[in-house]
Amino acid sequence: MEQVMSRPSIALLLIMSAALLIAIPVFSGFTGLQILPREPAKLPVSDHAVERHGVEAIDASYCSKRSDATAFFNPKTERKGYVCMIDGKWAVAITEKDGSPVTSFFKEKLKTIEQVVKYMTNQGYY
Repeated sequence: MEQVMSRPSIALLLIMSAALLIAIPVFSGFTGLQILPREPAKLPVSDHAVERHGVEAIDASYCSKRSDATAFFNPKTERKGYVCMIDGKWAVAITEKDGSPVTSFFKEKLKTIEQVVKYMTNQGYY
């Protein structure tokens, strides 16, 4: 003879199963997700850039990492300059020769690549 479980028995079984799913990990010391400490992400932006130019400097700093950026070099300082368009504005990122960030900012008054090249040339970048 086949035994059929009543609805209260099914509900009780579901509740007990849920309680076990919660209780076993808690009492065994396993919490499921463990948050491990890690190094903070290194942004390609300097403290100077954010202090002087605001939080937009963070966005501008990514020019130094973009493949579509135009690269410049300043032989006097040996720094590299990168220029790219972000959200319709020209962004400039300056790095040391080892790639560490110096500064980054937007040049909102500049509208054409010719103006940007002239600006960078006037700053000693070629």
